[in-house]
Amino acid sequence: MSVFGGLLRMIGYHGNYAMSIRSSREVYARCMLQASSADMIHAFLPTKLEFSQKWEFHVIHVWLVLRRLRSVHPDAKSAAKDVSQKVFDRMWEDSEKKVLDAGVSAFVLSRYVKKLQQGFYGSCMALDLATSTNAGSGADAVLAGALFRNLHECDSTEISAEALRNGAVYIRAQLNHLSAIPDAQMLAGDFAFLPWENVEQIIQKSLSTAN
Repeated sequence: MSVFGGLLRMIGYHGNYAMSIRSSREVYARCMLQASSADMIHAFLPTKLEFSQKWEFHVIHVWLVLRRLRSVHPDAKSAAKDVSQKVFDRMWEDSEKKVLDAGVSAFVLSRYVKKLQQGFYGSCMALDLATSTNAGSGADAVLAGALFRNLHECDSTEISAEALRNGAVYIRAQLNHLSAIPDAQMLAGDFAFLPWENVEQIIQKSLSTAN
């Protein structure tokens, strides 16, 4: 072992806690990168974006990863739980910063973040329920409904039925994609979401099948 490697070992760089910290940082960064994609935003969100909608789009991608981490092999459950918790904590640290950047006063920050947390739990429960059954016209309608309520705040003037349907296809495509990535890569944050080009192909194929 090199002197540098020995020093890293001494300070705990390769310890489980330090590794989960680094993994959670990578996982969260990938969620934010995907949720910030201009192609994704253009396809699934209205032209005039509110802070709550941008934040909810971030929530969806964090949920996608947290859901995948719940399905790891039993031997990796403890590590997955640790990484998931740190991703969750990191998201709220980032959310507080985003809320302040959006112009919310520091005096009401705690109350605003608490409201976001309630929304987060509600969205995750709705998405879990909507994806608990296999894809199909009925199941996708339930998923599209969850997106309409949580992502679009029931505003039919800003979103089309096609965009909601495409959003449902997108979520299922990402779930299938992430499920094929080995547990070790997911836990290390060494993964990527399905690229927009692939998503477009899946959406077009689903439209052809529907017709």
